[in-house]
Amino acid sequence: MAVQQSKGFLGWAAVKKTGGQTSTGPALATIYSFPIAAVNPRNPVNTSYASVINAAGALSLKTAGKKTPSVSLRSIPLKSSFFTNIFLLSMIGGSTSYLDTNNNSDEYCVGVNNGSSTRYYELAKCSQVSFYQTAPGGPINMDMDWLAVYGDSELGTTTIATPSTDAGSTYDITKTDFNSTLDAVYSWRLTLMRPQAYQFECDGTQYSDTLQSGMIGGTFSYTTSPLSATVATTDITIKLGTAGSGVQLALKVNLDEKAEDVVSALGTRSITYTLINSSTGAYPATITSF
Repeated sequence: MAVQQSKGFLGWAAVKKTGGQTSTGPALATIYSFPIAAVNPRNPVNTSYASVINAAGALSLKTAGKKTPSVSLRSIPLKSSFFTNIFLLSMIGGSTSYLDTNNNSDEYCVGVNNGSSTRYYELAKCSQVSFYQTAPGGPINMDMDWLAVYGDSELGTTTIATPSTDAGSTYDITKTDFNSTLDAVYSWRLTLMRPQAYQFECDGTQYSDTLQSGMIGGTFSYTTSPLSATVATTDITIKLGTAGSGVQLALKVNLDEKAEDVVSALGTRSITYTLINSSTGAYPATITSF
C-alpha cells in the first residue's frame, strides 16, 4: 500500500487569543495569521531513566515527566495586514496595560497545519519576538517563540479555521527608519524577551498548571561602518512600516560592545546593546503606532 506524504507548503500557522487582558485589546478570539517559512512545534515527554541496582546490569526503569510544549515560528515577513502596535504589545506584554491582574501576558492558542492535519498548542504565551533585516535582501523578518501548557491538541478546546492566503507586498528596506538615532545600518536585529515559566504542581497530571510571565527585556545589535558618525548610547528609535499604519519602537539601551575586526575586505563594526531603562527602571521599549 502506498503511503502518502504531507505537503508542508500547503499548510499554515495562526494564533488565536484565548485569555488575558481585554481592556486594551485585542479582543478574545482574535486570530492572527501570517505568511511563514518554517514552524517548529515540540512536545517532549521528558522521560527520565533511573539507574538502579539489578541483576541484568542495564537500565530497566523509566518515568514520564511533566510536558514542556513549545512552538517556534521562523521567518515571518512583516506585512501591514497583521503587524500593528497592538499585535506586538499583546504578544510580548509590551506595557503594564497588556498584562492581566496576575501580571501575566496574553494567552493564545497556536495552530500548526502541515498540509494534511492541524495540531493545536493551547494556553500558550509568547516568550520572545525577534526582528531582523539586511540591506541587500530587504525584507523585515520576524521570529517568535512560544511556550504552551498543552501540545499536539491534548486539551482540545480551541480550533482555528483555515486562514486565507495573505498575499501581496511585504515590508522592504524602504519601510525601516531609525529616526536619525543611527546611521549607515547595514543589518540589524532587535529581540524583545518576556520569559515564561512552567508552573509545575503535584496535581496528578503531566501538564503544567499555568505559565507565569517574567520581566521584559531584550537586545539590539547592528552592523555599520567603522567610520559611522552616529552611534547611540542611550536611545534608539525604529519605525517599521509607513506613517498611518506603522509601528514605532522607542528603545532605552545600554551600549555593551563595539566589535571591529580587520580583514582583507571592507571594514565593518558590530555594535551590541542591552535594552534597559537604567534611569527609571521602567519598560525599556515603548511600542506605539505612527
